[in-house]
Amino acid sequence: MLDTDYIGGDVKAVSPRSADDCCDECDNTPKCNTFTFTYDNGGTCWLKAVVKPVNWVFKLGAKSAQVLNPTNPPITCGTLEDNTDYAGNDLTSTKQEAAESCCADCEKTPGCQLFVWSNHNGGTCWLKHTKGAKVIVVGAKAGSLPTSSTCAPIVSDVDYVSNDIKSTRQTSADACCGDCKATSGCKLFVWNNYNGGTCWLKHTQGAKVTVVGAKASLLLAGPPSCGAVESNVDFVGQDVANVKEGQAVDCCAACHSNLACNAYSWSSGVCYLKGRRAETKVASGVVSARVDKCSSLESDVDYVGNDLSAVTSDVADCCAICRQTSNCGAFSWANGVCYLKSSKGGIRSSAGVKSAVVN
Repeated sequence: MLDTDYIGGDVKAVSPRSADDCCDECDNTPKCNTFTFTYDNGGTCWLKAVVKPVNWVFKLGAKSAQVLNPTNPPITCGTLEDNTDYAGNDLTSTKQEAAESCCADCEKTPGCQLFVWSNHNGGTCWLKHTKGAKVIVVGAKAGSLPTSSTCAPIVSDVDYVSNDIKSTRQTSADACCGDCKATSGCKLFVWNNYNGGTCWLKHTQGAKVTVVGAKASLLLAGPPSCGAVESNVDFVGQDVANVKEGQAVDCCAACHSNLACNAYSWSSGVCYLKGRRAETKVASGVVSARVDKCSSLESDVDYVGNDLSAVTSDVADCCAICRQTSNCGAFSWANGVCYLKSSKGGIRSSAGVKSAVVN
């Protein structure tokens, strides 16, 4: 469409050789299904994820189009809940005339898991990080993002030091997930605004440091699995987050989606995510389990050298202890002691020793 600018839903902007290149740029960009070309900055493709009907305005010289059968269709948020609000937990708000348009806004907002739309100011999306108390509000509509099967929710202001495989240029942290998935050996990424936006793709989770503006996430290897359930047992302390879930079985996925989580206890509709299983106590109705985020144990194998420290513990807890230790990427266990190591290094046969690397 000539002299037409599609409004909102921007995923990123690129500088093409001509307007004709915008279609391929859009088809190769996650979530993009529509674009507008303008002569801003010598020529710019504004790549967008929008839902029908498309809102537009007149702009002289602009060219807009929708990609037919896009490789990366826009994300959808399923059936909306009518007359529903989830109280609190707002991240930000955006202006949208239709509730259906809130989904794309939530998807590109770091930390957003759900939204509530109301007719405030002609239509407002209230983007939220956690599902609060459900209340009836006539005219409101609520929706949730589908659970990612690829990367965990992005954590803000976090960097994991070193262990870089390579870097890629992306204006949004959300786009790093696809780059990590496509890179052999990548297990996690950190995004920052270096050079307009850079994904630092990493093979191992290094020391966690606070860096304002950085964003981190890990690659989920597949359907989450967790350790044996311990009924009527509470893992005391080590709390890293709380997540509301109606069933204990849902805590497994919640823990896999949290970088700091290695175990959980569930009670009365809440998953208490834990750094590890440490002290325990009997507690009626509580359900707990470890969540192992390391490779399968190699029996009778010792990883030689690269030692950081030694911690007395059951072998089942070595993975969590390693993940909580700066620069730890592997461990060997023998005679009740976890030997924490910076990396796997060389191996040797050793009866009774068990070893693994951090995923």
